[in-house]
Amino acid sequence: MNLLALARQDVEKYSLKSKLEIAYYLYIKTGQIFKYNPAFKFMDEKECEKAKQERINILNVENFDIICFSWAHTYIDLLKCFGIEAKIGGNNQHAFVEMVIDGEAYQADLTKNGGEIALIKMGLRPLHFNQVVNGEIIDSSIGKVAKMSQSFCEKGILSKELLMEINQKERALHYINTIFNQKAKNSKEANEEYTFCVYREIAKIMNNPEFKLGYVSGRTMIYFLLEKYIGVHYKPNFTHFYNKDKTSFIEIYTVVREGIPYYFAYQENLNGMYELQEVPALYVECLTNTYMADHINNLAILSKPEFSFNSNLGCVRS
Repeated sequence: MNLLALARQDVEKYSLKSKLEIAYYLYIKTGQIFKYNPAFKFMDEKECEKAKQERINILNVENFDIICFSWAHTYIDLLKCFGIEAKIGGNNQHAFVEMVIDGEAYQADLTKNGGEIALIKMGLRPLHFNQVVNGEIIDSSIGKVAKMSQSFCEKGILSKELLMEINQKERALHYINTIFNQKAKNSKEANEEYTFCVYREIAKIMNNPEFKLGYVSGRTMIYFLLEKYIGVHYKPNFTHFYNKDKTSFIEIYTVVREGIPYYFAYQENLNGMYELQEVPALYVECLTNTYMADHINNLAILSKPEFSFNSNLGCVRS
């Protein structure tokens, strides 16, 4: 893929004139195209240092997996082609991009967490392209960036449709929860039925083929939706399987109903897309036995993603 040529076509297509508009668009474009490399978490020190040195050729993109360092260099290369000066900020642990446009400072941090890429891939307003005033990062839901995101919604670059769907589903699920509580023998049974229902509804959202979330961003989005529909108190029961040789990633969520475990797997399908789907107990048993026997060093229990979407999710603050 010639990313630079594609960016130039889009800049002309959307009639983006100012450097700030172009910088914001390039930020969104990289979020649409790239996905965070899930293998980075499992690399040893030598592999991590090698990954930090990798660079992407914007004239011929072949690898779409990024980490903060490779993305930062790629974004800066694109910005410079449009006459926008930028530099890498951060430290040896994390990299982001700093730029000055028309005398004003901005900071862009696509890989601060998996959630930012998820937002962009799902057409929603990103949170981590921010104006910086006197060293303070300004919330992207106000000021120039907020006005620009509204303009991008009008141009069709960003969208409110998914946000509306998420909120509509939340209202429907709350109604269903009320019914469960009325009909169930006790609150425990009602909560179990509701939780199972939530996972099924989340699967419907996650399995949109247009999103192309990848593993890290998808995992983060699942957690966001669980918190939104069940509550921040909910602690999902899951096991993470990672095959380093094949760089495959599977996350199994367990939901118990009347003492019987049910399973949902977030994994790559035959088309190379990640999806959340209910799987039988036998599949989980075979998976566990295989990993315990052949890939014991790759079987890991991961912590909850650090990222949590804030209340300003969407295109602009209403």
